[in-house]
Amino acid sequence: MVMRPRSVRSPKARRAGTAVVTALLLATAACASTATTKPVSTSHPETVAIATSSSPFVPEMMARASGKVVYVLGTVACPTGVCSRLLRSSDDGSSFEPVSLPVPGFVVGAVQELRFANPTDGYLLYGQPVNDVLYVTDDSAHSWRAVNFGSKLSVLSIATTPQLAYATVSKPSAGRWGSYRLARSVAGSSNWTVVSVARAERYSETLVGAAVGERVWLVAGNGTGDVTLSLSVNEGTSFTDIWNGAGLISCGPFATSDTVVWLDCSGGTMADWFRSTDGGRHFRFISALRPYHTAPFDPVGNTVVFTCLPAGSGADVYRSTNGGETFEVRGKVPVKDVQGADVSFANRQQGLVLVSPLVAPPNELFRTNDGGVTWIRVRV
Repeated sequence: MVMRPRSVRSPKARRAGTAVVTALLLATAACASTATTKPVSTSHPETVAIATSSSPFVPEMMARASGKVVYVLGTVACPTGVCSRLLRSSDDGSSFEPVSLPVPGFVVGAVQELRFANPTDGYLLYGQPVNDVLYVTDDSAHSWRAVNFGSKLSVLSIATTPQLAYATVSKPSAGRWGSYRLARSVAGSSNWTVVSVARAERYSETLVGAAVGERVWLVAGNGTGDVTLSLSVNEGTSFTDIWNGAGLISCGPFATSDTVVWLDCSGGTMADWFRSTDGGRHFRFISALRPYHTAPFDPVGNTVVFTCLPAGSGADVYRSTNGGETFEVRGKVPVKDVQGADVSFANRQQGLVLVSPLVAPPNELFRTNDGGVTWIRVRV
């Protein structure tokens, strides 16, 4: 089971939004791998209607909490224009129930991150950088509380385990971030404790990227290619630099165990993916797919990984079962002129994909029960 619940945002929202967490800076070396294909199903998918509103729901972001529990944030038309909605599913998208949002007049585009540590305890980072607010829930998003870090500290990123949550906080000074600190909390609690100074001020940004058990990974960069990955083995109390690299613009780490760490990186016009089997000390280039810009992928355990890439009349879903050494096409999501897609799998068979077309219609959500071979359109 993947041990890094995370949020994924539609490509349109990701490019237009203010999510600081997508600016994770990393880099690494590369080695070759190959992509393989297999026949795909082109049958028209079944459509499943889920009655939660009289107006069609447009998904913008989803966050997998654990297993088949997933939260989807989006919008619906309402008498005042466009209203935000948060939905919860306990069966990987077969059905949804509406839950609450933290404040009236909530704007989806102002959400920097939505993340759940487990099915009940979650976090929503809302607002513009410097003026953001971190909200926490401990009852499956039926209610939310604002967290006060004091001293005008701003939250930059969040990582969770099922039991603990971590946040990188910083106080902006002279137009730049500085004095980075790592705060820790019991999952679902509003009480946070600063446990360490995360990174020296020579780095323009330091973000907590992943956490598993007692291990926490930080990424830091100065915006010119000098990047560092640091590891804590004592729940963030102290860190050791374990890897340095250059050449990539941004990366996001995902840890599926205490030894296996994946990187989703952007090198400008191309996306690069990497995998480590020694806790992040060394990385290996894992894919020859080389999609343009960012192309989020979703590891399901230590060796299986899925991704979804635009391809002609739709989007092809790829799967690797050997740690990314080779990929095969599993199926096609039938949406024309796809701008991008985000995948989130509960296991090797059941998963969701959030697709953004280049033009109308709006974003759509699909689910699969056969490992990505066929996809069912979810009408919420």
